[in-house]
Amino acid sequence: MICSGGMRGKVAPAARRGRHARAAAAVSNSQLPTPNSQLIHGDPLPMPMPRRGLRGRMYNIHGHEVFGIDVPPRSGGEPLLTYAIVHGFPSATHEYAYGALDGLLARVGDIARVVLHDHVGFGFSSKPAEGYGYSIHDTADVAVGFYRSLGITGPMAFIAHDMGDSMVTELLARFDRPPESLLPMWPQHVIFTNGGMHYDSINLQFAQKLLLSRWGAVVPRLLANYAPALSAKIRRKGFAKIFSPALQAAAPGTAEHARLEHQLHLMTEVCGLYGGGMILHLSISYLRERPVLEPRWYAALRRFAGQCECAEHADGAGTGCRRNSVDFIWGDSDAVSPPEMPRIVAAAAGVEAVSRIQYVEGAGHFWMMEQPEEWARLVAETIAAAVEAAPC
Repeated sequence: MICSGGMRGKVAPAARRGRHARAAAAVSNSQLPTPNSQLIHGDPLPMPMPRRGLRGRMYNIHGHEVFGIDVPPRSGGEPLLTYAIVHGFPSATHEYAYGALDGLLARVGDIARVVLHDHVGFGFSSKPAEGYGYSIHDTADVAVGFYRSLGITGPMAFIAHDMGDSMVTELLARFDRPPESLLPMWPQHVIFTNGGMHYDSINLQFAQKLLLSRWGAVVPRLLANYAPALSAKIRRKGFAKIFSPALQAAAPGTAEHARLEHQLHLMTEVCGLYGGGMILHLSISYLRERPVLEPRWYAALRRFAGQCECAEHADGAGTGCRRNSVDFIWGDSDAVSPPEMPRIVAAAAGVEAVSRIQYVEGAGHFWMMEQPEEWARLVAETIAAAVEAAPC
């Protein structure tokens, strides 16, 4: 998963893009999914995507430019719940632009607020090569800063993926230890989707091992500068391997194959924007923290899951009681985070009796892109069921 690199400031013109980029751009638009017109704005990107991402804007969080999206309830009133979508590595919010976010808003948008952002170093957010630590603590600090900048109050439902799983468990640990907590907002429901939540069970891919090695800072730059064709082959192969086997096996010329080609191109282009490919050895550093921090995170999950808590909230809302929920919704055909991962995590954290595990048949690591309608349905129904059972 080595992204195209080297783009700083302005993106490169089409003539300077590689063979795969030109091939993907040549695919007929009728074969490609396109973002809903309500979810696009800004300047063109060098990819078959009409505009610069999703409905949203840049926020200055702790001195960094952070791309964020804030969708208030259609009713115009106060939200009953705020849904926070948290993306993973090496991706961004754009993964949800092709049906998943639309589907969720169609189901919960009348009464809920939905927010999501690109972590620093990812997507459309700034990608500093220095002056930022890229630890999971830094990522969590920016997320909390983003939520506070939006003035969020009340209960939140987190839907996390990949690295986002680690960040959300860090937030749970902080919530348990004021004054680092999220108050006046607080986590009430958490859905974890495919991610390396148990380090020893991760099937690290070649590119991940390379980025974590002493060569991680050198090889991507050398490949981008001196062997761009090889760089393109490596990154496409890396991304393709973690889509579902069924999608990988799609025959050229079919709609499924066109969709895979489009998604691979989209992911590598967004990942590589503004020099993103040159800092992957930094943005992947959270994996080095996992084995050290897993005991802290499992303990936080154990304290959080299924608990009925009554607390004084800092916004003056008085005392409220609610039951927390933890769910795992997992694509069962993930080459990186295998289907036994949620069972291992639930056992390690001691939450088997108070958490639920659901599997999505035939879905790979990025199943929000492969099966966006199913993602939206399962997320909405799972949280609705948890809310129904929440009063205590």
